[in-house]
Amino acid sequence: MKARHLFLIPAVLALSPVCSGAPDVFARPVPAAGDASSTLVVYDTLAKPFSLVNEVAVISTLLGRIQTRVETRQSDAVTVREINAADYVIVAGVSDVPRLGEPQRQALAESGKPVAYLGWASQLALPGRGPKPRAQSLYDARVKYSGRDWTMSLDPFVVVGAVPANPLAEIISPAPRRYLAWRDGPKFAFAALPVPGASSLIFSDLLLDFYAVKQTPPPALMYLVQDFHPGSDANAFRRLVDYFAARGDRFAVSVRLKSPLPAGTVPMPDGQFFEVLRYAQTHGGRVVLRPETSDVQVRPLLDAGVVPLACELPGGGNRPSRPLQGISFGTALGKIEAAGPKGSAQAVTASSVMAGEDHTLVIPLNVDPGAASTTERGIAAEVSELASLRGTMAGVVVPAWFPFQKMRDTVDEARRAGLRGTDLSGAPNWIKTDQAIITGKNVHRAFSVPGGSSAQRVSFDGAFQRVGQGRGEAAVATAILLHQE
Repeated sequence: MKARHLFLIPAVLALSPVCSGAPDVFARPVPAAGDASSTLVVYDTLAKPFSLVNEVAVISTLLGRIQTRVETRQSDAVTVREINAADYVIVAGVSDVPRLGEPQRQALAESGKPVAYLGWASQLALPGRGPKPRAQSLYDARVKYSGRDWTMSLDPFVVVGAVPANPLAEIISPAPRRYLAWRDGPKFAFAALPVPGASSLIFSDLLLDFYAVKQTPPPALMYLVQDFHPGSDANAFRRLVDYFAARGDRFAVSVRLKSPLPAGTVPMPDGQFFEVLRYAQTHGGRVVLRPETSDVQVRPLLDAGVVPLACELPGGGNRPSRPLQGISFGTALGKIEAAGPKGSAQAVTASSVMAGEDHTLVIPLNVDPGAASTTERGIAAEVSELASLRGTMAGVVVPAWFPFQKMRDTVDEARRAGLRGTDLSGAPNWIKTDQAIITGKNVHRAFSVPGGSSAQRVSFDGAFQRVGQGRGEAAVATAILLHQE
């Protein structure tokens, strides 16, 4: 019996309409060459001089907004065959102009495929060899892009002498005016490296042109009420739920079952905690598992009628899609990070849903009142910037430990951009543990939880109301019941 169930689960997941697609706001754009296309990143070195930041990993991570397979190759070793085999090529000059042999240069020039040149390599996007470019470090530079001014740091900014054919982004301050990005037919150039901040936002937006994306999702906003637990203020949270519901906003709330309060502090009883979460579910709230949650803690949530739809990523030096203890999942919310030296992580400014490991969809938490950039610039300004670009997702953190008025102020600031909170239930929302597999999307939800010699089946309607239960087949390590009723 156990072997039969383990064999059938992948087939059910693959064929289920629940898992076959996502609404537009959770879709990663498809390039003109198709979702099976490949992108080759050619680079000179991984890091700038006297820096430990792996710039190639940052670039590769930002490419995760597009449905393309990314491969990397050092310029000294790349072959003509590898260049010809790729649908798209990105040449990154991290510390110098990449050394490419004449056959490789000729393959790039004659292929007719889209080629982007970044950083020191931007000189290669201009006709002729020309003198070696020079680099500058620009801080608080003003850049004109997509009809608005952006403030950013550029380190390095590679100065090229020629005037490009079709400027896309222009530095207007400090003087003189210079070009940050341009294109010439299928050739694109970005005369810097995408560092955290606005330069990464512009680079990510330019990728849509580079890949000739035909359809982009509309800008979206995702609220995450972060870290609600039995020690939180239940009344303040319930008021916030009502505030969201009154304005038609959907939101997510990340939860853990154990309170971090000091010993001797009395948390709310389990019954009250679960009742508040059920109330949130029926008023537009979608439950997310905190990184502290383990697989054995999922069943108490299910038994109480609380259905988690996604997981929150661990922070503090962990990779973007590292799974929680004993839990795998289809969608995660968290800070986007790239792999750094010796297993460390480095921050990446992401503007849209991204690809994580093991086919996980990652919703970026890119607007956080606890972050220095958000504190300095303001929530409304950051959400507005994201909303002005194509296919973006503003992930706004609303700390559950804030008093109600401060939580409400955070929501009001984010809403000034004119976006409403998106419903997380539209994302790929399966969660699998050794205790259960949960899945569904705006339909009746069913899951199986082992219990002694039999498995209990519990269903929820589209409003997450528990509608029935019955006895299923004998319990196995993992079992799933998918249906639309």
